[in-house]
Amino acid sequence: MRLAYITAFSLCTLSLVACGGSGSTGDTRGAGGPAVQADEAQSPHGRAPTPAEAWKDDEPATDAPTETTGQATEENGEEDATPEDPGAPGKPVVDGVGKSEAALSTSYGTTFDLTYYWVANRPADDPNQVTLRDCDGRFLTYASYAWRDAVRMEMTGRFTASDGTKRVFNDAGGCWKLMSSFYDWGMGVPSPISGTSYKLRPFRSIAVDKSVLQIGRWYYVKELDGVKMPSPRSSLIHDGCVRAVDTGYGIFGKHIDFFAGLKSAYSTLMNGSTTMAGRSTITVYDGAAKCGIHIERGY
Repeated sequence: MRLAYITAFSLCTLSLVACGGSGSTGDTRGAGGPAVQADEAQSPHGRAPTPAEAWKDDEPATDAPTETTGQATEENGEEDATPEDPGAPGKPVVDGVGKSEAALSTSYGTTFDLTYYWVANRPADDPNQVTLRDCDGRFLTYASYAWRDAVRMEMTGRFTASDGTKRVFNDAGGCWKLMSSFYDWGMGVPSPISGTSYKLRPFRSIAVDKSVLQIGRWYYVKELDGVKMPSPRSSLIHDGCVRAVDTGYGIFGKHIDFFAGLKSAYSTLMNGSTTMAGRSTITVYDGAAKCGIHIERGY
């Protein structure tokens, strides 16, 4: 699971299309409120921010080490080219993790709280002020103090490595753990079928209370249907389908945390002219009827 900044919303209709990841980090703020700063709130996905002195990354930036370095590059908004995420059940099944089919159906068509989360992406012009290292002391990337603090708040950071790949690292309790390059947006919870963690996908992945909505299952959110998504997937006209692939310590009951990928994408949705601006509730439906193509493809 991962952390991200969130914006508190009441979800009414849920079932979008997303990314894939290992936890979330985001910005928490009520729908319609002003943009949230990195140090103002914490996503329901993570735990309380770790004190600065507990972290192992407060050394001044030095000359580039021999290990793979993370160079600041501009976010280009590319879509994930990987066609499938691991552990895709193919068709929704009841696996004992969530409620029974009969119990699940009682949650459909009801109001859910809506929040958002994202990863702290390193800006192109981010200065090299400190060095971030993993839990074994190996170099991860350089960072500005501001980005370092944003990563701590969201519990997940994303940067471009020297080979051009997007890399994501997670909070591991006072130090950082680098994920496989396969999880270029982050890692969700393990699949109840295969045990392999789902990939987070912007605008498709949601974090849920697994006692209310089933992990791995697709859901349909009417309010999302037809909405044009901002960067990092600006070509996507949403069909309302989302997949439950993540959880969070602050996600309880009828509450959905929508993975926006980047904070800038969240800000566009909230402050732009889309029908999602200021929305705090959505209605969630089972995705079997509307999301068949995604269920068939497994992503």
